[in-house]
Amino acid sequence: MLSEQATKEYESLTTGVGRVELTDWTTVRLSGDDRASFLHNLCTNDIKSLQPGDQCEAFLTDVKGKIVAHVLVFSAAEQLILLTVPGQGNVIVSHLDRYLIRENVELSDDSNDRSWSIIAGEGLAKSAATIQALLCPLVPAPAYLLARAAEHQPLEGEMLARMDASDCGPDVLNALRIEAGWPLFGTDFDGTNLPQEIARNESAIHFNKGCYLGQETIARIDALGRVNQELRQVKLAHAVPAALPIDVFLKEKKVGRLTSASYSPKHEAVVGIAMLRREALDDSSAVLLCDGAPLSILNRD
Repeated sequence: MLSEQATKEYESLTTGVGRVELTDWTTVRLSGDDRASFLHNLCTNDIKSLQPGDQCEAFLTDVKGKIVAHVLVFSAAEQLILLTVPGQGNVIVSHLDRYLIRENVELSDDSNDRSWSIIAGEGLAKSAATIQALLCPLVPAPAYLLARAAEHQPLEGEMLARMDASDCGPDVLNALRIEAGWPLFGTDFDGTNLPQEIARNESAIHFNKGCYLGQETIARIDALGRVNQELRQVKLAHAVPAALPIDVFLKEKKVGRLTSASYSPKHEAVVGIAMLRREALDDSSAVLLCDGAPLSILNRD
Protein backbone atom coordinates (compact mmCIF):
# COMPACT_ATOMS: atom_id res chain seq x y z
CA MET A 1 0.00 0.00 0.00
CA LEU A 2 1.00 3.61 -0.48
CA SER A 3 1.50 5.69 2.63
CA GLU A 4 -1.28 8.06 3.70
CA GLN A 5 0.69 11.01 2.29
CA ALA A 6 1.45 9.24 -0.97
CA THR A 7 -2.23 8.29 -1.35
CA LYS A 8 -3.20 11.97 -1.04
CA GLU A 9 -0.58 12.88 -3.62
CA TYR A 10 -1.86 10.16 -5.97
CA GLU A 11 -5.37 11.58 -5.69
CA SER A 12 -4.04 15.06 -6.46
CA LEU A 13 -2.26 13.86 -9.62
CA THR A 14 -5.28 11.87 -10.83
CA THR A 15 -8.56 13.40 -9.65
CA GLY A 16 -7.32 16.84 -8.53
CA VAL A 17 -4.31 18.89 -9.65
CA GLY A 18 -0.81 17.85 -8.64
CA ARG A 19 2.72 18.81 -9.51
CA VAL A 20 5.82 16.64 -9.31
CA GLU A 21 9.41 17.61 -10.06
CA LEU A 22 11.51 15.70 -12.59
CA THR A 23 14.64 16.07 -10.51
CA ASP A 24 17.91 16.39 -12.46
CA TRP A 25 16.42 15.22 -15.75
CA THR A 26 18.58 15.74 -18.83
CA THR A 27 17.94 18.51 -21.35
CA VAL A 28 19.88 18.63 -24.63
CA ARG A 29 19.32 21.45 -27.13
CA LEU A 30 19.98 21.37 -30.88
CA SER A 31 20.03 24.65 -32.82
CA GLY A 32 21.07 25.63 -36.33
CA ASP A 33 19.39 25.34 -39.72
CA ASP A 34 20.21 21.63 -40.16
CA ARG A 35 19.04 20.49 -36.70
CA ALA A 36 15.93 18.62 -37.89
CA SER A 37 17.56 16.69 -40.74
CA PHE A 38 20.60 15.93 -38.56
CA LEU A 39 18.56 14.45 -35.69
CA HIS A 40 16.24 12.74 -38.18
CA ASN A 41 19.22 10.74 -39.44
CA LEU A 42 20.20 9.57 -35.96
CA CYS A 43 16.91 8.49 -34.35
CA THR A 44 13.92 6.23 -34.90
CA ASN A 45 11.15 8.80 -35.40
CA ASP A 46 10.26 11.35 -38.07
CA ILE A 47 11.85 14.60 -36.94
CA LYS A 48 11.77 16.47 -40.26
CA SER A 49 7.96 16.62 -40.22
CA LEU A 50 7.79 18.27 -36.78
CA GLN A 51 6.48 21.82 -36.78
CA PRO A 52 7.09 24.34 -33.97
CA GLY A 53 4.98 23.22 -31.03
CA ASP A 54 5.02 19.55 -32.09
CA GLN A 55 6.61 16.77 -30.10
CA CYS A 56 7.42 13.08 -30.43
CA GLU A 57 9.13 10.19 -28.68
CA ALA A 58 12.24 8.56 -30.17
CA PHE A 59 15.21 6.29 -29.59
CA LEU A 60 18.72 7.40 -30.43
CA THR A 61 20.48 4.31 -31.76
CA ASP A 62 24.03 3.28 -32.58
CA VAL A 63 25.26 1.70 -35.81
CA LYS A 64 24.17 -1.76 -34.57
CA GLY A 65 20.65 -0.56 -33.75
CA LYS A 66 21.20 -0.65 -29.98
CA ILE A 67 19.66 2.08 -27.84
CA VAL A 68 21.80 5.06 -26.90
CA ALA A 69 18.96 7.07 -25.34
CA HIS A 70 15.16 7.23 -25.11
CA VAL A 71 14.04 10.82 -25.52
CA LEU A 72 11.09 13.15 -25.85
CA VAL A 73 11.70 15.60 -28.70
CA PHE A 74 10.11 19.05 -28.61
CA SER A 75 10.21 21.32 -31.64
CA ALA A 76 10.46 25.08 -31.12
CA ALA A 77 10.86 27.90 -33.62
CA GLU A 78 14.66 27.77 -33.72
CA GLN A 79 15.63 24.70 -31.71
CA LEU A 80 14.91 21.09 -30.83
CA ILE A 81 14.83 20.08 -27.18
CA LEU A 82 15.54 16.52 -26.01
CA LEU A 83 14.33 15.44 -22.57
CA THR A 84 15.32 12.22 -20.86
CA VAL A 85 16.39 10.66 -17.57
CA PRO A 86 19.18 12.12 -15.40
CA GLY A 87 22.84 11.76 -16.27
CA GLN A 88 22.48 11.44 -20.05
CA GLY A 89 23.63 14.87 -21.21
CA ASN A 90 27.26 14.05 -21.91
CA VAL A 91 26.36 10.69 -23.46
CA ILE A 92 23.87 12.22 -25.89
CA VAL A 93 25.97 15.24 -26.84
CA SER A 94 29.06 13.06 -27.39
CA HIS A 95 27.08 10.58 -29.48
CA LEU A 96 25.53 13.25 -31.69
CA ASP A 97 28.79 15.18 -32.01
CA ARG A 98 30.49 12.08 -33.38
CA TYR A 99 28.31 12.34 -36.50
CA LEU A 100 28.40 16.11 -36.83
CA ILE A 101 30.59 16.95 -39.86
CA ARG A 102 29.57 19.97 -41.92
CA GLU A 103 25.98 20.39 -40.79
CA ASN A 104 24.89 23.72 -39.35
CA VAL A 105 24.03 22.34 -35.91
CA GLU A 106 25.02 23.38 -32.41
CA LEU A 107 24.68 20.96 -29.49
CA SER A 108 24.27 22.02 -25.89
CA ASP A 109 23.71 20.19 -22.61
CA ASP A 110 21.24 22.53 -20.89
CA SER A 111 20.48 20.22 -17.96
CA ASN A 112 21.83 22.67 -15.37
CA ASP A 113 19.98 25.63 -16.87
CA ARG A 114 16.51 24.17 -17.31
CA SER A 115 14.29 22.20 -14.96
CA TRP A 116 11.09 20.26 -15.59
CA SER A 117 8.00 19.31 -13.69
CA ILE A 118 4.78 17.46 -14.42
CA ILE A 119 1.37 18.89 -13.69
CA ALA A 120 -1.48 16.41 -13.92
CA GLY A 121 -4.99 15.54 -12.78
CA GLU A 122 -8.61 15.76 -13.87
CA GLY A 123 -8.92 19.05 -12.00
CA LEU A 124 -6.95 20.75 -14.78
CA ALA A 125 -10.13 20.86 -16.85
CA LYS A 126 -11.80 22.96 -14.14
CA SER A 127 -8.87 25.32 -13.65
CA ALA A 128 -9.22 28.97 -14.62
CA ALA A 129 -5.51 29.11 -15.45
CA THR A 130 -4.47 28.75 -19.07
CA ILE A 131 -2.03 25.89 -19.64
CA GLN A 132 0.70 26.58 -22.17
CA ALA A 133 2.78 23.45 -21.77
CA LEU A 134 3.83 20.21 -23.45
CA LEU A 135 1.84 17.00 -23.32
CA CYS A 136 3.35 14.53 -20.86
CA PRO A 137 3.22 10.81 -21.73
CA LEU A 138 5.08 9.75 -18.57
CA VAL A 139 1.89 9.53 -16.49
CA PRO A 140 -1.80 8.96 -17.32
CA ALA A 141 -3.57 11.88 -19.00
CA PRO A 142 -4.41 14.67 -18.51
CA ALA A 143 -0.79 15.60 -17.86
CA TYR A 144 1.60 18.32 -19.02
CA LEU A 145 5.31 19.05 -18.84
CA LEU A 146 6.42 22.46 -17.61
CA ALA A 147 9.93 23.61 -18.51
CA ARG A 148 11.52 26.59 -16.84
CA ALA A 149 14.76 28.45 -16.46
CA ALA A 150 15.71 29.66 -12.99
CA GLU A 151 14.45 33.19 -13.65
CA HIS A 152 10.97 31.85 -14.52
CA GLN A 153 10.32 30.04 -11.23
CA PRO A 154 8.20 32.86 -9.72
CA LEU A 155 5.99 32.88 -12.81
CA GLU A 156 5.44 29.13 -12.58
CA GLY A 157 4.65 29.47 -8.88
CA GLU A 158 1.93 32.02 -9.64
CA MET A 159 0.38 29.74 -12.26
CA LEU A 160 0.41 26.71 -9.96
CA ALA A 161 -1.19 28.76 -7.20
CA ARG A 162 -4.05 29.68 -9.52
CA MET A 163 -4.50 25.98 -10.25
CA ASP A 164 -4.35 25.07 -6.55
CA ALA A 165 -1.77 22.40 -7.44
CA SER A 166 -0.42 20.17 -4.67
CA ASP A 167 3.29 19.30 -4.58
CA CYS A 168 3.87 15.55 -4.89
CA GLY A 169 6.87 13.27 -4.49
CA PRO A 170 8.85 10.70 -6.48
CA ASP A 171 7.11 7.61 -5.04
CA VAL A 172 3.80 8.67 -6.57
CA LEU A 173 5.50 9.56 -9.84
CA ASN A 174 6.93 6.04 -9.93
CA ALA A 175 3.49 4.50 -9.36
CA LEU A 176 1.87 6.62 -12.07
CA ARG A 177 4.54 6.12 -14.70
CA ILE A 178 4.30 2.33 -14.17
CA GLU A 179 0.50 2.57 -14.55
CA ALA A 180 1.10 4.51 -17.78
CA GLY A 181 3.60 1.88 -18.95
CA TRP A 182 6.44 4.40 -19.28
CA PRO A 183 9.84 2.66 -18.95
CA LEU A 184 13.00 4.39 -17.81
CA PHE A 185 16.36 4.07 -19.53
CA GLY A 186 18.88 2.76 -17.02
CA THR A 187 16.14 1.18 -14.90
CA ASP A 188 13.94 -0.92 -17.15
CA PHE A 189 16.28 -1.17 -20.14
CA ASP A 190 19.73 0.01 -21.22
CA GLY A 191 22.20 0.20 -24.07
CA THR A 192 22.19 -3.55 -24.61
CA ASN A 193 18.57 -3.45 -25.78
CA LEU A 194 17.02 -2.94 -29.21
CA PRO A 195 14.16 -0.43 -29.67
CA GLN A 196 11.51 -3.06 -30.44
CA GLU A 197 12.25 -4.79 -27.13
CA ILE A 198 10.88 -1.74 -25.30
CA ALA A 199 7.40 -2.16 -26.87
CA ARG A 200 7.11 1.52 -27.89
CA ASN A 201 6.83 0.86 -31.64
CA GLU A 202 3.69 2.90 -32.30
CA SER A 203 4.87 6.01 -30.50
CA ALA A 204 8.65 5.96 -30.95
CA ILE A 205 9.51 4.20 -34.23
CA HIS A 206 8.62 5.41 -37.73
CA PHE A 207 9.18 2.43 -40.01
CA ASN A 208 8.81 4.38 -43.29
CA LYS A 209 10.99 7.44 -42.60
CA GLY A 210 13.97 6.22 -44.62
CA CYS A 211 17.57 5.56 -43.64
CA TYR A 212 19.05 6.46 -40.26
CA LEU A 213 21.79 5.15 -38.00
CA GLY A 214 20.87 1.61 -36.92
CA GLN A 215 17.89 1.43 -39.29
CA GLU A 216 19.06 -1.77 -40.99
CA THR A 217 18.83 -3.79 -37.76
CA ILE A 218 15.47 -2.29 -36.80
CA ALA A 219 14.03 -2.93 -40.28
CA ARG A 220 15.26 -6.53 -40.19
CA ILE A 221 13.51 -7.12 -36.87
CA ASP A 222 10.34 -5.55 -38.28
CA ALA A 223 10.49 -7.97 -41.21
CA LEU A 224 10.92 -10.93 -38.87
CA GLY A 225 7.89 -9.76 -36.89
CA ARG A 226 9.15 -10.04 -33.34
CA VAL A 227 12.05 -9.92 -30.90
CA ASN A 228 13.11 -12.52 -28.35
CA GLN A 229 12.15 -10.40 -25.35
CA GLU A 230 9.93 -7.39 -24.61
CA LEU A 231 8.93 -5.10 -21.78
CA ARG A 232 5.47 -5.69 -20.31
CA GLN A 233 3.30 -4.26 -17.56
CA VAL A 234 2.72 -6.93 -14.94
CA LYS A 235 0.77 -7.45 -11.73
CA LEU A 236 2.22 -9.14 -8.66
CA ALA A 237 0.42 -11.22 -6.06
CA HIS A 238 2.49 -9.86 -3.18
CA ALA A 239 4.16 -6.73 -1.87
CA VAL A 240 6.82 -4.76 -3.72
CA PRO A 241 10.04 -6.83 -3.67
CA ALA A 242 12.67 -5.63 -1.25
CA ALA A 243 15.24 -5.21 -4.03
CA LEU A 244 15.00 -4.68 -7.78
CA PRO A 245 15.66 -5.98 -10.36
CA ILE A 246 14.55 -9.49 -9.49
CA ASP A 247 14.28 -12.57 -11.71
CA VAL A 248 11.05 -13.98 -13.13
CA PHE A 249 10.71 -17.75 -13.56
CA LEU A 250 8.60 -20.17 -15.60
CA LYS A 251 8.79 -23.37 -13.61
CA GLU A 252 12.52 -23.45 -12.81
CA LYS A 253 13.69 -21.53 -15.86
CA LYS A 254 14.54 -17.84 -15.73
CA VAL A 255 12.44 -16.07 -18.36
CA GLY A 256 12.94 -12.43 -17.45
CA ARG A 257 13.30 -9.91 -14.70
CA LEU A 258 11.12 -7.41 -12.91
CA THR A 259 12.77 -3.98 -13.11
CA SER A 260 10.18 -1.58 -11.59
CA ALA A 261 7.34 -2.07 -9.10
CA SER A 262 4.92 -0.02 -7.02
CA TYR A 263 1.54 -0.37 -5.36
CA SER A 264 -1.14 0.87 -7.78
CA PRO A 265 -4.40 2.29 -6.40
CA LYS A 266 -5.87 1.90 -9.89
CA HIS A 267 -5.29 -1.86 -9.91
CA GLU A 268 -5.49 -2.27 -6.12
CA ALA A 269 -2.36 -4.39 -6.36
CA VAL A 270 1.37 -4.14 -6.91
CA VAL A 271 2.15 -3.53 -10.59
CA GLY A 272 5.46 -3.36 -12.37
CA ILE A 273 7.45 -3.38 -15.56
CA ALA A 274 9.30 -6.54 -16.54
CA MET A 275 11.50 -7.65 -19.42
CA LEU A 276 10.15 -11.06 -20.42
CA ARG A 277 11.38 -13.62 -22.89
CA ARG A 278 9.24 -14.96 -25.70
CA GLU A 279 8.35 -18.25 -23.99
CA ALA A 280 6.73 -16.28 -21.17
CA LEU A 281 4.85 -14.02 -23.59
CA ASP A 282 3.58 -16.63 -26.06
CA ASP A 283 2.04 -19.06 -23.57
CA SER A 284 -1.05 -17.43 -22.04
CA SER A 285 -1.40 -20.35 -19.62
CA ALA A 286 2.15 -20.02 -18.30
CA VAL A 287 2.41 -19.62 -14.53
CA LEU A 288 5.10 -17.04 -13.92
CA LEU A 289 6.72 -16.64 -10.52
CA CYS A 290 8.55 -13.66 -9.06
CA ASP A 291 9.94 -13.63 -5.54
CA GLY A 292 8.09 -16.93 -4.98
CA ALA A 293 4.64 -15.57 -5.85
CA PRO A 294 2.56 -15.47 -9.06
CA LEU A 295 3.10 -12.70 -11.60
CA SER A 296 0.56 -12.00 -14.37
CA ILE A 297 0.97 -9.99 -17.58
CA LEU A 298 -1.37 -7.00 -17.92
CA ASN A 299 -0.63 -6.20 -21.57
CA ARG A 300 0.25 -9.46 -23.28
CA ASP A 301 0.01 -8.12 -26.86
